[in-house]
Amino acid sequence: DKLLGKDSHDIDIAIDNMMGEEFAHKLNEYLVAHGGEKSNVAVIHSNPDQSKHLETAKVNYQGLEIDFVNLRSESYAEESRIPEIKFGTAKEDALRRDFTINALFYNIRQGTVEDLTEKGREDLRKGLIRTPLPALQTFMDDPLRVMRAIRFASRLGFDLDQDVVTSAATQEVQQALATKVSRERISTELESTLQGPNPKMALELVRTFGLLDVILDMPSEVKERLPTGYSEPCIQCATFMAEAMRGELESVQVSPQHAKKVGILAALLLPLRDFSAITEKKKEVGLTEHIVGLC
Repeated sequence: DKLLGKDSHDIDIAIDNMMGEEFAHKLNEYLVAHGGEKSNVAVIHSNPDQSKHLETAKVNYQGLEIDFVNLRSESYAEESRIPEIKFGTAKEDALRRDFTINALFYNIRQGTVEDLTEKGREDLRKGLIRTPLPALQTFMDDPLRVMRAIRFASRLGFDLDQDVVTSAATQEVQQALATKVSRERISTELESTLQGPNPKMALELVRTFGLLDVILDMPSEVKERLPTGYSEPCIQCATFMAEAMRGELESVQVSPQHAKKVGILAALLLPLRDFSAITEKKKEVGLTEHIVGLC
């Protein structure tokens, strides 16, 4: 963000010799010892089964939310998809990041930007979303990165590297996104994207990657009853709404971003209004109600 001249409140501190939680508590000890106020430490634990491989400690310091996380390297035991996480070098960590533009480090001591993938600065100049390692490997490490690729491309107006496009559309990655990533993480990423500056572009990338089934968590028995190509009218309605709401939200009583998100999601589900689904309690409800979790 700084290299692009944008403001950012998202600050991550990479630690090379201890876990983020331990460092956060040591920061508190230092603050208290020097007359400062102790900050609460929130810990987001790792969950490899849901492709959340790193533990992260969050601290609110002087109005800024700061994440502390250790540098990592990974190795996989034979026939295991869950990596063994070890402390790593900055370069090893950079290569495991989602995209080259997100693998740039700022050296606090030297006041310099370190591009350890040797591609990050170039991709910023080109306006390109590219992965440090082969895209399929990066996406299988954490399939949510497919959604993040959509968010960053639509937020920044960047192009996607062809390897990213090809890998994101594979059945292997889509199946991993459906089974390895929690619904909460997918929903959070989708909502953030729809509240961004270019939801139309984001929706068109969802179409390109064929991700609507996964995003909506469409029940297989329902999908069998839907017409072939059902996703196209859904995307068309949503992109139409995204365009229609451009610049039309200044006078609404709620947050413009929230109103935009709700409007686009409503349009996305409009073509599904006449279909139904069966809940776990064997109750028949409207499909749109089932998707948004109101049943």
